[in-house]
Amino acid sequence: MPTEPSDQQVPRSQEVFISYSRKDKEFVHRLDEELKRRDREAWVDWEGIPPGDTWERTIYGAIEATHTFIFVVTPDSIASEVCGKEIAHAAANNKRLVPIVQRDVATDAVPKSLAELNWIFFRDSDDFEEATGKLISALDTDLTWVRAHTRLLTRAIEWNANGKNKSFVLRGDDLRSAEQWLAEAGAQKDRQPTALQTEYIIGSRKAASRRQRITLGATSFGFVVAIVLAVLALFARQEGLKQEAKAKDQTQVAVAATKKTSEVASRGNVSLARYSKQSGQNAQTLAHLAQALRLNPENREAHGFTTAMLTQLSWHVPLTGSMRHDAGVYSAQFSPDGQRVVTASGDNTARLWDAASGKPIGEPMKHEGLVDPAQFSPDGKRVVTSSTDSTARLWDAASGKPIGEPMKHEKGVSSAQFSPNGQRVVTASEDETARLWDAASGKPIGEPMKHDSIVNSAQFSPDGQRVVTASEHATAQLWDAASGQPIGEPMKHEGNVYSAQFSPDGKRVVTASADETARLWDGASGKPIGKPMKHEGWVKSAQFSPDGKRVVTASQDKTARLWDAASGKPIGEPMKHEGLVDPAQFSPDGKRVVTASWGDKTTRLWDSASGKPIGEPMKHDSYVYSVEFSPDGQRVVTASGRTARLWDAATMTAKDTSNDIFLLADLAEATGGLTLETVGQAENLTLLAPEQVRASLEKIAAKFFGPSSKLTPLQRLMLWSVSDRRSRTISPFSQVTVPEWLENRIKEGTVEGLRNAMQIDPANARITAHLGRRLADQALKQGIDPDESRRAEGEADFLTRRALKLAPDSDEVKKLRDEVIRLVGAKLGSRNRRN
Repeated sequence: MPTEPSDQQVPRSQEVFISYSRKDKEFVHRLDEELKRRDREAWVDWEGIPPGDTWERTIYGAIEATHTFIFVVTPDSIASEVCGKEIAHAAANNKRLVPIVQRDVATDAVPKSLAELNWIFFRDSDDFEEATGKLISALDTDLTWVRAHTRLLTRAIEWNANGKNKSFVLRGDDLRSAEQWLAEAGAQKDRQPTALQTEYIIGSRKAASRRQRITLGATSFGFVVAIVLAVLALFARQEGLKQEAKAKDQTQVAVAATKKTSEVASRGNVSLARYSKQSGQNAQTLAHLAQALRLNPENREAHGFTTAMLTQLSWHVPLTGSMRHDAGVYSAQFSPDGQRVVTASGDNTARLWDAASGKPIGEPMKHEGLVDPAQFSPDGKRVVTSSTDSTARLWDAASGKPIGEPMKHEKGVSSAQFSPNGQRVVTASEDETARLWDAASGKPIGEPMKHDSIVNSAQFSPDGQRVVTASEHATAQLWDAASGQPIGEPMKHEGNVYSAQFSPDGKRVVTASADETARLWDGASGKPIGKPMKHEGWVKSAQFSPDGKRVVTASQDKTARLWDAASGKPIGEPMKHEGLVDPAQFSPDGKRVVTASWGDKTTRLWDSASGKPIGEPMKHDSYVYSVEFSPDGQRVVTASGRTARLWDAATMTAKDTSNDIFLLADLAEATGGLTLETVGQAENLTLLAPEQVRASLEKIAAKFFGPSSKLTPLQRLMLWSVSDRRSRTISPFSQVTVPEWLENRIKEGTVEGLRNAMQIDPANARITAHLGRRLADQALKQGIDPDESRRAEGEADFLTRRALKLAPDSDEVKKLRDEVIRLVGAKLGSRNRRN
């Protein structure tokens, strides 16, 4: 290869860039020769280009112009600063990375961009020919898409280097192909465009739009001329009508093209918003989202992202105080009208709560063992609970008083569910049976439905005529709900079946299993449909979308996935957490998914079309055991640790107009203080003047006055966003004001609740002092880690000192400070003297 910088050009046939340490030169020569033998050309810097501008132009240009970046993994290459720069540039340009291991290295020393990929081993102990075959296979995978990525990247870089001059934009078939390429981006893990590529394609479409508008004007003029000629020349009427029809067709084509342009540009701005969000640039994120909404008011992904951003920037804490038990809360569910919540706990009780205030309703519903789960009847008037005390029980949902006798099994009851008409209950038990019961009296109906192992779940079909059960005997089974007799053959897996659920039309069943698959089955015969839906860990739950066209699964492999319910093929990218995911659930309109993770202690919202996250995670202090949307899809309830909590999840409805969406865009810009302005071919971020921000907020306030009950959820969110933060309610959907909420956190007196209150009002002396006082108690707990105790003592001292500075005349604050000094002051003083 030439070694002079001026000769370092990338031939058109070269497909790969090889990054390596000079100490591995002999191996790379052998690899290069083998690639040539197999008709593959590699770009290799054999002699080393001196650092500086020439190095960057040459090396970076080569990386950009080749399709695949091969990195030779050895201890020397990992330690090389030059190799590190090459990896970073390839990753920044979303190049396909292929790590090949020539000498073993410690995994934790490998850059993250390489560590998470599949490695190909070329060590001395490995078969070189076989490894090369795997490498060639990797190079040939998805080659059409990768080549398009390279071509668009080099053209986008050229466009950017020339001041985004319109003479460098894409046109015609090139532009249409690029838009199709962008639309496919994200469908697979390795298909990711760069921000510059996205901007380039959007800029090209905008340039084309300007040309189309000129064409549209000329077309409209031709249409008018055709009409005039038809009036003046009756003898040519037929010809005139033909011209008129042609003009109309051309107009419709131009309008359709303009609409497509806007839709593509809108999606592009959402992509740019995600890049900005990952960089922590909230104002820039909101500006791109505003642009996306204006370009296409029907872009639901942009809408969900925007409302999540606005909600979480204003109020990123639970909506109510904790709905607290004395042991773990394992399930939480809304009533059918969304006004109440029922929780089930390890403290042997289930409880009813007001969903607006989080206050308990009635007395606890008591068992003699752990309760999990608890469920409302379809009319919301009763609750059914299942317990490890070998019973399920019915309760009055207004008073919490028991109804009828306990429904008894021989061992713990795993689940209990009402029939669609509310007249029966089906239970699943560790005694290897499921049973039907009368929901008025609690008396058994028919004979038990027997399995050969623990029955994990039992569910009615939508018409109530069948039951499907899931068992640890690696089977699910259909049953006749009138006779209790089995229907068809068992639906077999190769591991424990955790759940089985009917589709909304009752024609199919989906099962989730420890054999790392979910499966679809015929709901009448129990015969399998399509291929298994595979994960890389246990599949803990599987659920149909409301329209029955998709399935969402949650797995031990730290992901949830969307699948086509007809073919069983995956849709979009996995929805990733940092720990086991269980459960995953569709929103009532099927537009979003909510997931809960045990491992990373978060709940997340996702767009169900793209699988992309919406907003920030909802963080908890312990494992999240359950999550559910409210019936209107505007809130989420979670169960974690010893508490259940409510969170906002506002979304648009059919009643929201384009004008509402445009106001949402105004609100996004006003909140961030930035707007996007088009100057020539470029879009520049511009700071909004204070009077512009004020005008937008006043326009929204004037538009949505009056009772909030008459507003759509989106309108309520916007009105709430522009209301006085000191006196408004804690949520668009709550009746509790911020002052009331803060006072309730003080009365509740938990460290978690007081920390949440500090986020909302960090200058509140009373909250600051109460948090310090509770931390002093925490520092003195028996068995606490000494380091944690010292941190709590120090924070208690700091917070109460700060509270005194904020409110030096408050007797309440003085008293709390004195209590902290009495509890931990001596230890702090002793430690300070030693230091």
